[in-house]
Amino acid sequence: MKSRRILSIGLLLAVGGCLTQSHQAYPLYPGSEPDDEVGILMGPIAAVDGRDVSDKGKSFALLPGCHSFRLVRTTGHVDNTGGGYVTTLPQATFEILVQRGHYYTFETTVHDPGGPVGTMSMDIADHQRDGSVSSARGCRG
Repeated sequence: MKSRRILSIGLLLAVGGCLTQSHQAYPLYPGSEPDDEVGILMGPIAAVDGRDVSDKGKSFALLPGCHSFRLVRTTGHVDNTGGGYVTTLPQATFEILVQRGHYYTFETTVHDPGGPVGTMSMDIADHQRDGSVSSARGCRG
């Protein structure tokens, strides 16, 4: 699956204390209130399961199972010294297998740009209940 290859190229970044069960996530489906029975997808998400969520925040409660999503077109970061980046994100539809109690985060790593143009790698990280982190699993293996 083409989108799975894109997901697996990234390097994981450690995501610390912001991932807690009390994190406020937008419930996309009845019964998907954030608790141990749902998974949470976080990141610059434009659509989930074909539904536009671009104005619903960056954290979504999903029922367990296969879900598809698409990223926003561009994202970036500017730090307090005036440095930063803007990048165009892939517009493919990605699929991940969501498990209850797990958090899924869109992770990016900017590789030593050394000038106006650099490279970036990305991944969807699966944060498990035991604190371990791995790449999210696709729905088709």
